Amino acid sequence: MLEENVPAGFWIRTLAVILDNTFFLGGMVLSVAIINLFYTIDTESITVTLMGLSQHPDYDPRYLLINFMFLAPVYFLWSRFQATPGKTILGIKIIDCHSGIAPSKKQVFIRLLGYIVSSLPLGLGFLWVAIHPQKRGWHDLMAGTKVIYSQTETIILKGR
Repeated sequence: MLEENVPAGFWIRTLAVILDNTFFLGGMVLSVAIINLFYTIDTESITVTLMGLSQHPDYDPRYLLINFMFLAPVYFLWSRFQATPGKTILGIKIIDCHSGIAPSKKQVFIRLLGYIVSSLPLGLGFLWVAIHPQKRGWHDLMAGTKVIYSQTETIILKGR
């Protein structure tokens, strides 16, 4: 039996992010390919826009929708399932750190914004998971959440 609310550490969370990025990248490539059928995509404009170079002549704010194409599914998955596909495969999930239940929509939104804060100083907010006693990153601390091993963890990892 799995101990209740065991924090998921840095390496398993990193692996979950790698899995998620693989899935989401595939989805984004497919989405961009479909959009390209109706609208010519200028890769230089995408690069300039995503880098935030708003004064550059190739800046096109419509490409900011690409960010939304990533953030909206993550918000939905965290709100509905407490996990992204990578977290689900690895048997970890997001909970409210005080009650142990699913985070509120407000917490999920703050956690998503917290990803920006965690990534800005060279990813230090994500690395914080490795040294924090409860394995919480800055985004978790901001939102009042933590990532734990779910009760289905043994089934997924042991193949039962």
